[in-house]
Amino acid sequence: FADPIPGVALIGNTAAQLITTGEQAKKEASDHISRPVYWQKTINTLHDLGVKYCLEVGNGKVLTDFGEHEKIKTFALSSLSPETFRMATT
Repeated sequence: FADPIPGVALIGNTAAQLITTGEQAKKEASDHISRPVYWQKTINTLHDLGVKYCLEVGNGKVLTDFGEHEKIKTFALSSLSPETFRMATT
């Protein structure tokens, strides 16, 4: 695992904390399979960091379908066109 891209917030769902190294990302990927995830805590952490938009990556849109978040607008990459994203974020 490589270190996250500068300027891109990567938050682990198992601890709802910012991931800053490749080793942390590797541990999170492993933990994500065997531990509960904390979506609402993750949203709160993102909000505290000043994030306005969240992109759900993967197959489907389970987290996006949990409902509208007052703090952050969430989009599922699997069902998002560039035009839809542009319209929703302007």
